[in-house]
Amino acid sequence: MPKDQSISGVGGWLGFFIFALIILGPLITIGSQQSNFMQSELGNPALKLLGSWSDFKQISWFTLLFLTGLRIYAGYLLLNKHIYSSVVTTKKILWITGPGGSIFLNVVVVYLVFGSVELLEAFPQIIKDTFGAIFWVWYLNKSVRVKNTYK
Repeated sequence: MPKDQSISGVGGWLGFFIFALIILGPLITIGSQQSNFMQSELGNPALKLLGSWSDFKQISWFTLLFLTGLRIYAGYLLLNKHIYSSVVTTKKILWITGPGGSIFLNVVVVYLVFGSVELLEAFPQIIKDTFGAIFWVWYLNKSVRVKNTYK
């Protein structure tokens, strides 16, 4: 049994995490993806003429929206379903949408659309997303608030 029973409910870091899953994360993801595409096209206007670039953008947007939807669902579960399976599902979603999504977008999609991959370019994002998943799964495992809220 967790030590301090008074620490429970959605608040503190758990509240921030849920806010990030439902609101902050989607805004940052969509904004940064739009910015990345615009910067790429400004730096190389010929990209707009390539069918493979258009395919890449469409697949990327679909994938990002799907992954974002999964994270919003995880946030919804944590906010509204105070049962342990919400935490278990959220941990799985963090691995799927973090390093799994990063590998899919930065390696698989790039290879399928363009026929090659620069792993050194993909590596930093994959590592960043892996550390993000590790941190939040660790938090969900160790937090007294999480243990008390999702019995």
